[in-house]
Amino acid sequence: LLEERRRNFVLVEESGGPHAFIGSTIVVEHDGDMLTYALVGSTESDPASGRISIDSPVGAALVGASAGSEVDVRTPRGAVRYRVIEVR
Repeated sequence: LLEERRRNFVLVEESGGPHAFIGSTIVVEHDGDMLTYALVGSTESDPASGRISIDSPVGAALVGASAGSEVDVRTPRGAVRYRVIEVR
């Protein structure tokens, strides 16, 4: 598993301001609630603890988002809109 991760390693460089990517913590607003998520790989995912996979519908939609943007996500329960408050 570790060797596979090393072979598939990609260095992500930030440019033009903070954008969400794997390893980021992102604060979003949805229906008046503030939610904080850590964007992680699928093997580290624990949605109950706020650690969401970048392969999940919400995680995939948040990758590349920056503060002030709005993100629409198609979930099994229907469309959901998140407003990005902060990326760190």
